[in-house]
Amino acid sequence: MNHKALAAVVGVALVARIVTSLFRITYGIVPVPFVGPSPWTDYNLYVSDLHFVASGYVPYRDFGFWYTPLFLYFLLPLYYLFGTFGPSLFIVLSDALTAGIIFLIVARRHETRLAMVVGLAYALLPFALYNEGYLWLSSQPMTFFALLSVYMLLKDKPYWSVAALAISVLFKQEVIILLPLLIFWQFKRNPKKALKGVVLFLTIIAVVSTPFLILDANNYLFETSYGLIKTGLSVPFIVSAYPSGGTSPIYPLLACMSTIVAGKFTGNVCSAGNLLSMNWIYTQPFAYRVVSSFTSMLVFLIPVLFGLLCVSLYAVRRADGVLQLAFASSIVGLLSLFESTVSAALAYYFIPVYALILSASTGKKSLAVAITGSLIPALIPDGLFQTLFAIGVLFALVVAKDREILNGRARVEIGEPRTPSYVEVKRADHRQAKSGFESDAL
Repeated sequence: MNHKALAAVVGVALVARIVTSLFRITYGIVPVPFVGPSPWTDYNLYVSDLHFVASGYVPYRDFGFWYTPLFLYFLLPLYYLFGTFGPSLFIVLSDALTAGIIFLIVARRHETRLAMVVGLAYALLPFALYNEGYLWLSSQPMTFFALLSVYMLLKDKPYWSVAALAISVLFKQEVIILLPLLIFWQFKRNPKKALKGVVLFLTIIAVVSTPFLILDANNYLFETSYGLIKTGLSVPFIVSAYPSGGTSPIYPLLACMSTIVAGKFTGNVCSAGNLLSMNWIYTQPFAYRVVSSFTSMLVFLIPVLFGLLCVSLYAVRRADGVLQLAFASSIVGLLSLFESTVSAALAYYFIPVYALILSASTGKKSLAVAITGSLIPALIPDGLFQTLFAIGVLFALVVAKDREILNGRARVEIGEPRTPSYVEVKRADHRQAKSGFESDAL
């Protein structure tokens, strides 16, 4: 592994995110000249929740918190140390390190040059920079640990892989959809390790969840399941607010209400509405109606396309990178279900999807598809359009993988001997040359 190349990828990613973060700190949600108004103000809600915890309140029991607990508690020390902007450091660093993990996944079996291109593609990806470097949203550090899980699985370290996935789920629960695929992948290699992996996963989840289950199992299960699981009779109103005295600079476009918590907290609760979409609805009513009609068609079209995607993935199941594509497809499928049962699938939910898509690059064709496909989502509205486009990119990558197989460049991942990679051949030549030199010396 080229440590200098890895450090360069992470360094570029970190600098890019620091620069975008400085714009966020400077402008907040006031329009930036080349960005426009920030559609989402979720980070303000994270800070509100941290304020509650710092004041002695417990999430799930005392106030609503829709994510699993590690996200809030890992941000808390930085909130104590640096105040409002402190927690963003953890999100920014996690996103920068994700570029490094993508580099490692690709470098494991391909040239350093290809791995660097892929890592830098994520490091400078506008979709990631905007959502994680500028808006500081919650797809990190979930995405980092999900990619780490993939890397450990490909390195044949199943227990580390399961542990990383459990930690990822405890930051944000949507990646639990990856567990069945991870276990299936390992079961084909070693059934005993696969079963032990399930036990390890459940143990880690149980250890972290037990305190909250003891305090209020009903609310914990209700909120971390996005309202799908309810074991009790009542669930309190979700409480979250800006820090005391805070207001929304873009009110009344955001729906706000006054909130008072036991004499300790007074502020405004504001929903995170997409301002750009709201403005478009009012200024382009005809276009909005046309798109709405098309959206209704997508509700029926997407399940069909997703089924065809699963069939096509099976057809290239021996190709290098198919694990990442299968993981990405699983998340897309979950988000499609989420769209129809809970709420609209927001764009930043797809951050792990495009990180996985980039990490599946194995040659020029798949690299071109992955980079091009990951550049466009920043321009697509939230909801089913994001899902449809992600399915389209995955289909295109399957075609690229199929061409690699036809051209004899497939890398076998399961069950069959594989062709040594460029890096492995060079290392073998180096060892052979070194051995011959030592023999001559003797």
